[in-house]
Amino acid sequence: MSRPHKNARHVVVAVVVFVVLCGVFAFLRLMPPPAPPGDETPPPSDNVLETLADISPDTLRTFRCVRADGRGYAVTLSQGQEGVSYIVNPAFAPFAYRESELAALSELFAGLSARLVVDSPDAARLAEYGLDEPQAVWTATGAKTVTLSLGNPTPMADGYYAQVTGKTGVYQIPIAAGQALARTEADLRDLRLLPTISQDNVTETVGAIRVVGKKTYALRVLSPEEAGQSDVRFSAYELTEPIIFGTNDYYVNKQVIAPLAAIAPSKVVEDHPKDLAPYGLDQPSKLELTGPQGDKTVLLIGRKDKEAGGRYIMYEGVDSVLLDTAGTYLFLETDYESLMSELLWLHNITSLTQVSLVTPDDVWLLEFHYEDSGEDQTMHPTLRSMSGTFNREISEDNAKRLYQRVLGLTLSKLLAAPPPEGASPAYLCTLEKQDGSSHTMTLYPYNERLYAASLDGEPAVFGIGVPDIDKLEEAIATVQRGEEIPYQ
Repeated sequence: MSRPHKNARHVVVAVVVFVVLCGVFAFLRLMPPPAPPGDETPPPSDNVLETLADISPDTLRTFRCVRADGRGYAVTLSQGQEGVSYIVNPAFAPFAYRESELAALSELFAGLSARLVVDSPDAARLAEYGLDEPQAVWTATGAKTVTLSLGNPTPMADGYYAQVTGKTGVYQIPIAAGQALARTEADLRDLRLLPTISQDNVTETVGAIRVVGKKTYALRVLSPEEAGQSDVRFSAYELTEPIIFGTNDYYVNKQVIAPLAAIAPSKVVEDHPKDLAPYGLDQPSKLELTGPQGDKTVLLIGRKDKEAGGRYIMYEGVDSVLLDTAGTYLFLETDYESLMSELLWLHNITSLTQVSLVTPDDVWLLEFHYEDSGEDQTMHPTLRSMSGTFNREISEDNAKRLYQRVLGLTLSKLLAAPPPEGASPAYLCTLEKQDGSSHTMTLYPYNERLYAASLDGEPAVFGIGVPDIDKLEEAIATVQRGEEIPYQ
């Protein structure tokens, strides 16, 4: 009874052995045949580096690049008392070249190490590496000459393929070295021709700014001496077009100076362009920047490029289209009215002898008398009406707060047009100064919310709110009642 079971076990073992042998046979058939003798390519080593260029920095005289399109440039090194200088030829005037980039290139030829990828490749393999028609061929000359051909980036983007004269292999050089060798002459230009501007140095670098955009306006940068005259000036800038007026420094710095300082073109798009329309530079906006000594730089500003994330620009007189991805160009959208100071005038109270106010009902004189008391002067102000209804000395606090209401006649709106010719003024306020000069503000009825104000006979285009006049009249009434004017 046990024999059939023995036979069954033998069959199972035979089947298992057969299956295993079939699997081994199939695996062996899938293996590639051995390479014929002499056709082996040794695997590249990940650890062994070879030196492709080792020209001593002290002897390096020139390095030259020829691009695949035949264009190129050469750099000559000149040793002077202040160190090495780099002369690029041909150069694209008036741009300078970034010496840090040129120095980095020269250092590459002093010690460029690489890993062997394949030795003695055939033409098909060279094409795979982009070395049948290299994107750039560099020749560096010093105590020796090294010629290096630059191919494609590696598939993993961790390096570039390269060959060097005198070696038969293809090498992988570091990614940073490949990127440096891939740069064109245009990539090495310093594209900023505007001065480096900040809020701290604007008076040293800028004399005037003119913007031609949706609205044209111009600013003058006051000298430190002018800006320091607190009795006359209350801003570091002055609008000069389309109106002469003081400015609000905060808004000028935010909407003009900071955006101007951020301009930083980063790429040459096209040299010697034949058609400017695609860049919006056939009818550009303009930024005119005049230095303290009168030197002028004009920036032509084209359209935005949403895909590139920047704006096309050109310097006037320089035949090169640039792309700026850093600047906001907020000054093009700025309305000059938003830059104007609310203060129509500002004079120190100690520089005045009197303030006169002609109202519809009376004429008021606020007079300042001073008495020397040691090193200081004591103010004895008086307020009197020409009608004779009030004439007395008032407190210094009330005099200062009454003058604050005069200074509080501030700009509410710039009017499109002055009142009709022949209109009668409703109020007339005059500041008489100790130096004999005077300044007058004339207010005309404009509408139920505004008076139209004129300064020293200029057109009455400054809108002053009716509440500002009401506050001034109420302050006079408060003094008449013998009360203290509230601080505002």
